[in-house]
Amino acid sequence: MFIPPSTLVEDSFDKKSRGSPERETAFLLRKEKEKREREVREKLDCSPLSVSDLD
Repeated sequence: MFIPPSTLVEDSFDKKSRGSPERETAFLLRKEKEKREREVREKLDCSPLSVSDLD
């Protein structure tokens, strides 16, 4: 079976560019958390109620 060189290069590059699954998961979770926090802040900024009214 012949594997074209371009396929080998792409596969090895993909493997090298990825970190461990644990680090990748932590990164994705952190990004998702930041996104949710940003959305909450934007909603609070746009709402007619101020933060002190929520108490």
